[in-house]
Amino acid sequence: MSLNDANNFGAIKVQEFISEVFPEHSGRDWSDLTEIAKLTALRQEKNGQFYISNFWRGPMLYSLVRAIKPRRILELGTGRGYGAFCMAKAMEDGGIDGKLFTVDRTPSNKAYDWAYVDASGENTIENISLDQFWKRHLPESLNARIEFKQGDTAASHELLSNEKEAVDLVFIDSDHTYNGVTLDFFSTHSIAASNAVFVFDDYSAARGYGIRKLINEELSDFYSLKVIDMELTEAHDIAVDHMMAVCNVEATEVNAEFTSPSDLRFKYLLARRWLRRQAISLVRLLRRR
Repeated sequence: MSLNDANNFGAIKVQEFISEVFPEHSGRDWSDLTEIAKLTALRQEKNGQFYISNFWRGPMLYSLVRAIKPRRILELGTGRGYGAFCMAKAMEDGGIDGKLFTVDRTPSNKAYDWAYVDASGENTIENISLDQFWKRHLPESLNARIEFKQGDTAASHELLSNEKEAVDLVFIDSDHTYNGVTLDFFSTHSIAASNAVFVFDDYSAARGYGIRKLINEELSDFYSLKVIDMELTEAHDIAVDHMMAVCNVEATEVNAEFTSPSDLRFKYLLARRWLRRQAISLVRLLRRR
């Protein structure tokens, strides 16, 4: 399926996708993942209202893990851990002997305001670090499957350089610009198995987002593709369409070569990203004056 025309694609509903990849759980109520979402995906609007952000990405990732049984999962963009814990739960439930690595620039010991539903069922906000929250509120058995790595997602190939096994599943939800997501893909592809599955969040036409451009222009000629409508019932956290894309959903062997981290293009993209971040920092500094 080629998507060189950005308007020429068909998205399937997320529940339809779940039924296709893991039909055993197509009618599941997902109450177990709802509990994880209450701890890791709760957000608060400026008016004080609480909501769960993009709940269906959890069941979608869970079903994909159960279907393809990856031994090594790599997530770029940890956030508060909703995706990571849903995938870890899938590994546990499916008896999959594997490990999940999650990479984020924010240190895991940095405290910030964390919204969640407490043990009494009340929405609350606590100033706490990711390390502390995970250990205090989430199952030890799932924590044991997840390894957090602090650093640049575009340097994932370096952060996992000591791992002997290739990555089987990559979930990319970090820098959404074209430069950023392209660097993330090239970095992870260099340490991925030839049958690896790549999942991209925010396959969107929103201004400044480059996920769609990367997939349409560079990946769709090599990988089978599923574009997924996430069926948001609340639009608190989105401005336009919200979709996810899965490349190589069948986990077949793909003989494709892409830019590697040692190539000139990779270094050029790094330089452009650095310049962009410097420009953003300068604008923010000028606005504070």
